[in-house]
Parts: sequence; structure tokens; C-alpha cells
Amino acid sequence: MTNKPDILLLTLDAFLALLRAHGITTFHFVLETSTAGARFVASHPLLQPLADYFFHEATDFEGHEGVFAQGAFVHRTCRGPAAGGVRNWSYDTVEAWFRDGLRLGKGMTHKNALAEIWWGGGKGVMARNTGCGLRHEDTAEERQTVYEEYGAFMSALNGCYVTAEDVGTSGKYTLRDMKALFSQTRFTTCIPTDLGGSGNPSVPTARGVIRGIEAAFDHLGKQLAGSTVAVQGVGHVGLPLIEFLLSKNVQQIIAADVDTPRLKTAATYIQQLPRGDRVKLQHVKRGDLSILFTECDVVCPCATGGILSIDTIPKIRAPIVCGAANNQLASLDTDAKLLKKHGICYVPDFLVNRMGIVQCADEAAGYVSPDPNIEKHLGNEWSNAIYNLARSVLCEADATGKTSQEIALKVAEERSYQLHPIWGHRSKDIIYGLEALTEAEREFRVDPYASILESPLRLCLYTRRMQPSALMIRFIRAQDASTGRIWLVSDGVGTAPKRSGLGKWITARRPIIRRLVRERFSERLAAGAYIRPDIDEHIACLMRDDIVAKFTRLCRSTVLWWMREHSRAKKIRAASSQDGSPAGEATGASASLDNVQPTPGEPHPRLFLPQAHAPFARLHLENNATPPWRIDGRLAACYMTLPPVLENVAAEDGTISPSSSFAGNVQTSSQHLPHHDLGRLLESRQLHGLRTALGLRRHDQRTFTLALMATDRTQPLAMALWKLQQYES
Repeated sequence: MTNKPDILLLTLDAFLALLRAHGITTFHFVLETSTAGARFVASHPLLQPLADYFFHEATDFEGHEGVFAQGAFVHRTCRGPAAGGVRNWSYDTVEAWFRDGLRLGKGMTHKNALAEIWWGGGKGVMARNTGCGLRHEDTAEERQTVYEEYGAFMSALNGCYVTAEDVGTSGKYTLRDMKALFSQTRFTTCIPTDLGGSGNPSVPTARGVIRGIEAAFDHLGKQLAGSTVAVQGVGHVGLPLIEFLLSKNVQQIIAADVDTPRLKTAATYIQQLPRGDRVKLQHVKRGDLSILFTECDVVCPCATGGILSIDTIPKIRAPIVCGAANNQLASLDTDAKLLKKHGICYVPDFLVNRMGIVQCADEAAGYVSPDPNIEKHLGNEWSNAIYNLARSVLCEADATGKTSQEIALKVAEERSYQLHPIWGHRSKDIIYGLEALTEAEREFRVDPYASILESPLRLCLYTRRMQPSALMIRFIRAQDASTGRIWLVSDGVGTAPKRSGLGKWITARRPIIRRLVRERFSERLAAGAYIRPDIDEHIACLMRDDIVAKFTRLCRSTVLWWMREHSRAKKIRAASSQDGSPAGEATGASASLDNVQPTPGEPHPRLFLPQAHAPFARLHLENNATPPWRIDGRLAACYMTLPPVLENVAAEDGTISPSSSFAGNVQTSSQHLPHHDLGRLLESRQLHGLRTALGLRRHDQRTFTLALMATDRTQPLAMALWKLQQYES
């Protein structure tokens, strides 16, 4: 028996603190195979015991191809990219989080293979109790930030895993969550319908469970009409399942949930349904599984997994168990046999809950209603339809003495190794490619100036030179709906929306834009079009506002992190004082958390976070010292000087120019990192907005030099600063 490493017993807070103490900001595990055998390899030696334990224990680990920090568990991708929703749940320990991800990813492999869709299996798992943004009491903006960051994480995986909605990423948040994800990645399904996606898959999932229940009743020679049903969970699947059961004329439904607001919503909805008086709702405490022991005809688990165990199965008084929850069996080896021993007809979850992934599997193929490729799973004609496959599995289980889980799992395993007819085992190559990236290649990916140079080259109509389009402005013709006039307008500058139509490209520099007006250059762009006389300042305003918006968004993420870590540190110190631990003898977890405490005399320490994910870091430059290329081992994208807020100064021509507390041109380091003087680039109101976002008081007249760290999240701001710098030069 493999000894369990101590790292698995840590709480997630302590685990994150341990990672920070060792300078680990991201990590992964990859299955490496060779002639000598296979090995589950961690990216850092600190984490290798964790990988070795799951590999040799082999309870939930079964050849998983990759696990990535931030919660992406990829099981098997022979049939295509790993596909499965991202779960937002609370976990007590590292082992609980890791084990749940492994099990859920493996379950998706079996579900997708049994449904005969060309996806592999994977799952996203967010630990709700590791920070702000995922809890019910958090604001919509905080939650949006978390899901946008997870979307950026999906893009960084290059498509080896495609996410979707799942428990916690659902309910009243579904539309916002999936929009936030979709705004940062194309590797997601369950996209909202108003954005061209298939929407929430919960209702189709419930339809599939109904077909599985009907197969079990028919197998036992029973009638669903007039029966009594127990439903665990009245969430996104449980509630429509209740509605479908009422339409089948069941006599009584007893449903339980741990979430009081969800029960109230369900009660309001059910009251409006025909026969809604046949439903009895119960509130239970977390961990209360008594609903499973209700005397009824069928139990439908529609909450979380692992609820069918050696402790619960002997107490079940229903002849049928069939529900939507994933991984209902706590132990695949013993619990399916125990169900059979007790004479319970069990329909495997991955056989009946396929319809969610079926509905969203081919969003790019478009939509017809009804869709024959979806309806065939719910009908009686196709041999692999839910009803027919469930009847086949149950009949074979009776004939052979095997469990229904064994038979369905064998079919799923065989199908899961079938290679995608076009792409083969491409996702495995993607995973190896991600692991093979050198440090220099990783830095190149987050370098904003490399991204600028990678943008398509366009011909400037004025200079007649080819330039990266990221440093240019596109002009198009647009008609004023009220007057019918044709105007020449800038397209997609700053926060302005992009428009369709044939455009012309001009180098993004204010002197050149001014000549558009002075020299009637618009005739070459669009004959007869009007152009606003202050177009150069209008464009500058759009670019400045865009910078403020991007800057504020990064600050919001930073403040969330600081508030979270500061709160954790206080809790750990309080716990240490209660158990008598000396303040100076902090453990690895508390010691690393102490690093984020406020510096004495620093009024707003949340601005300058000493951790790898902070977008900003403060520099102490003396005698115009050259800013360093790296800060604490992290690559810097650029530097910014943030002066106190001064009043705007009227120029000689009467225009209002930005204020500045610095003289001279933009500074650069010896490595050519730009040093932007925000006092010259922005106006007073915008400088005030930045300082407010950073949490600085209005009367604080200090000047700050900030480093913008090079990450995926900071790239847009660094590119916007560079473009405005060029525009004003």
C-alpha cells in the first residue's frame, strides 16, 4: 500500500501558501510513456509525491494524460479534445480536490464514448473556498473576473480541453459565467444562445434521465405512471426532471436540497405546474442523505457524486436508482456489486446523463429544430439510444450475473480508445507541446511587443509603409442614420466597437491623423465623406479611456487577491495564538502568508503584492536608475510613472493638454523596456481614476513608479500603452 504524502492532507489554503513559499506559480502533471513503462510526472519535485501516490494507488487515476493548475483534469483524448464542464465546488483538502477532478474527468471519457460523440474526457474543477469571486455572497464583477481568468486559462491550454457549464457554474449565474468564459476563449461550449451557442444543457439532460428511468421500469415490468419518486437535488437538472416526471403522471415526488434559496425558487416554479401539488420539498443539511432512504419506486440522485456507498446502499428501499449526478458510486469495485446484491436495479449515470454534452457537442454545426442528431438519443429506433442501451445493459446484467456498471463501463472503455477519424490523437500532442515549451518560449508568449510584431502587416495609405496593424488605425465609411451623411470614422479604437466594411489603414500617430483634416486626406480614403475636425483628439480620448478601463480591471483582480490573502493570514495567526504556537515559529503555510502583510507605514499595501500573479509591482528608483528587466524573477512588460493629480493646463492654441509632473521624453531601459509617463499620456480625470482604482487617497501626493508584469492578462494594457505612446510621439 502506497503511503499517503502529507501534501494531500493540507487544506487548499495551506497548499497555496506552500506553493508560494517555493516560488511555484503554475504547475502541471503529464503522463509520460516509454518502452520502460509509464510514469505520472509532476512539473516540480515538490509535487512528485502527489503524482506517485495517485499513479500507484490507481483508484481514481487511470492513465490521465494531463492535469493543469487552476483545475483542468484531462483523462483520455483518443476520440478528440477532452470535454466536460467546469465545476465550482468547495473542497476540504488537496486530496479531495485532486481526486474529484480525476474521477470527474474519467467519467466524462466514459459518458462521451458511450454516447458515440467525438470528444475525449476531461473536467474543470474550481475550488470555491480558495478565494473571492466564487461564493454566493461575492459580487457579479468579482465572479466575472474569475471566469474570465479561467477562460484565459482555457486558451493557454491550446484546445486539449474544452470546458462547459457544470455544478456551481449554473443556476442564476449560468448566462454571465459562460459569457465571461467565452469572452476569453473559443474552447468552451454551452455558449449563451444570444451569442450563437446552444445555451443551458440541463433540460436535455433531464430528458435523458427520464428515458433511463423508463427503461428501468420496463425492465422490471413496472409502470412509471402512479409511482413514487425521490429526487436528490432540485437544481438545474433536478427541477426540470420533476416537471417531466409530473408529465408522466407519477403519483408523488419527494425532493430534497441543501440550498434554501434554490428550494424557494423550485417551490415557486412547481406551484405553477399541472399536478404540482404532488411534489413535497424538503430542506436538509449538507451531508444529510436521508432522501436516498425514502420508501419509493425510484431514487434519482441529481446532486453530487459518491453518495452510493457501503454505508448508504443497505438503507435504500427503492428497487431502482437512476439519476443525473456524476460518479454516483463511491467505489467502482464494491458498490455496484453491493447494489446488485441488494436487488437494486442501477442504471449507470454516464449512460443516462449524456444529453447535456450531446446538445453542445456540435454547436459549430448550427441548429435545426427538432435536431435529428439529438433526438435519436431520446428515441427508440437507434440501438445506442439511451432507452435501448439501458435495456440492453440491464438484460445482459441479469443474464450474466455481472453488474450494469461493469457492462456499461466495458462498452465505454472499448469505444474510448477509438481514434478521431480526422485528427487522431491530436490532443495528446498538444499536451506534450505545452510541457515542452522552454522558459524563453513561455516568456515570448506573454511578451506584448512580440504580439504587436505578430499582428498582420498593413500598408499605411499616408506613409506607404508596411507596419504591424496593432500600431495602426483602421478608417471606414459609416452612415449617420439620422441625417444620411457618410462619415469617415475610426474603427475599433479603444473601447469603440468594431464595424464591418472595407477599411483603410493609417499609422497611429497624431500628426498624421491631423493631416487627414488639414490636407483633406479623407478624399483618398473615402471620396465625399465627412470627417470630424477634432478626429485626432477624439481618437486619443478613446485610447486613454481604454487604458483606464484595462488598468482598473487589473487593479480589481489585485485588490481581490490581497483581500483574500490578508483574511487568510489573519485566520492562521488567530488559530496559532489559540493553540499556543509562538508567533515567530510559523509553519510553511503561515510563514508564506505573512509575506503579504502590510508594510509598516504603507497606507494601501494592497497595491503592491509580493506574489507572482500581481499585475503591478512598485519600484524604488534613485538617481534615474535603469529599471530592471526582471523583478523577483518575473518578466516585466513595461514601467509606468504615476504622478499626483494636477490640473489640466491650457495650451497656447486653447486646447486642454494632459498634466505631467515630469520633464523629458519617455525613458527606456538598456533592454529597451518602455517607461511610460502617465502624466503626459493621460488627463487629470483619468489619472485620478487610476489612483482611485489603486486605492490611493486623494490627498496622497506621492509619485509612484510601477512595473507592469508580463502575463496573459496584462498584455492588452501593455499594448494599449505602447500604441498611445506612439500616437503622442
